[in-house]
Amino acid sequence: MLEQIDIVFKTPPKRHFFFGYYDVSPLSMDGTKLLAQEVNFIDRMPQRDDRLVIGYFDLKSKKWIPLSETSAWNWQMGCRLQWLGPDFNRFVIYNDREDRKFVSYIVDVQTGEKIKLPFPIYSISPDGRYSVTLNFARLHHTRPGYGYWGGEDPYFHERHPDNDGIFLVNLKTGECKLIISIDRLYRVKHMPIMDEGIHWVNHLIFNRKGTRFIFLHRWSLPDGGMYSRFYTANYDGSELSLLLDTGMASHFCWRDDETIICWGRQGTVASSVRNKSLFLNRFIKFLRPAYHRLLPKTVKQSITKDAYLFIKDFSGIVSSLNHPALKEDGHCSVSPDGRWMLTDTYPDKEHFRRLLLYNLLDGRLLELGRFKSLPSGFPEDWDISGARCDLHPKWSFDGKYICIDSVHEGYRGMYLFDVKMLIQGI
Repeated sequence: MLEQIDIVFKTPPKRHFFFGYYDVSPLSMDGTKLLAQEVNFIDRMPQRDDRLVIGYFDLKSKKWIPLSETSAWNWQMGCRLQWLGPDFNRFVIYNDREDRKFVSYIVDVQTGEKIKLPFPIYSISPDGRYSVTLNFARLHHTRPGYGYWGGEDPYFHERHPDNDGIFLVNLKTGECKLIISIDRLYRVKHMPIMDEGIHWVNHLIFNRKGTRFIFLHRWSLPDGGMYSRFYTANYDGSELSLLLDTGMASHFCWRDDETIICWGRQGTVASSVRNKSLFLNRFIKFLRPAYHRLLPKTVKQSITKDAYLFIKDFSGIVSSLNHPALKEDGHCSVSPDGRWMLTDTYPDKEHFRRLLLYNLLDGRLLELGRFKSLPSGFPEDWDISGARCDLHPKWSFDGKYICIDSVHEGYRGMYLFDVKMLIQGI
């Protein structure tokens, strides 16, 4: 059953706006401004010289107020544009490129004043003091669609460099230091399957206190896939904890400061053999295309046992979420009060994505909408290209609103929904 929810704002028609990933809110803390990024195309991957405009909508006047432009962006995450704490109202931060070097800028939305930092940012601590970040040039060639064009990766030919990995940036001083190297991760519980792959890090998210963060260590496999390890660490890289080592971990969020929700794999005999046998891995390479093309999602899920997992920091898996409508990967986040998990789905056979709310306390599921993932006139393979438009649902800071990106009206747009009456009444 589809729930009735009100659209309180949507970006102007026939123009393309989006925000990107699901881990930060585009809505200011006071609820008056909505961050957005404007582009003039939606049908291909961004190239080196493609630029987007960053700015915000004044939700009272509905006016679009541009702030700057950048050439460091992608469809999945934009330029990592986000409000800067601790007030999340006046300052925004985003990434840019100068020549072949990535930088970031802090902008005062009231005065337009800009401060440049000599390093890009990824995830920001809630107090606005630190960012954990990574090498976006390396991410561009290891995980196309998540890094940025035009950067120089000095460790391009190294499989597991000891001078690259996760960096801590002091946003007050501009100081940047390596806190977790890729080579260090390569040596944690080393397996032979790690030797032939190219290694990288991805998806960094601070907890609500800003004391610890999540990340993925990934490497390429001979079968054409990738292996993912799921870690947490203190903000300075200390107390590194490997929480999931089954080869598969995808989207995740903090439920609270000690518990994480992650779409991942608890481990099966088949996955264990695949991940540890170089010979079998090379053989699987020829079977993977047929496996992904021919088997329905439900069959693949029954084989892999992938699920939403509840993971306790330091100790590991606590339990899995067993709901018949939540049997596929999605972009999950938890409401500020900890009661609701917001997530979405990938397109079904009719190219619809679903927007879902799951009550973590009593197990009830609400379907908020179904959104066509193909603009009219676009070919069916557009939906699996790098220019695809995931819903990437995001909470407001007070938990009363949800924002999504979508193309269901024929253009790339942002939609802001009022859900306070819906979730407060249940």
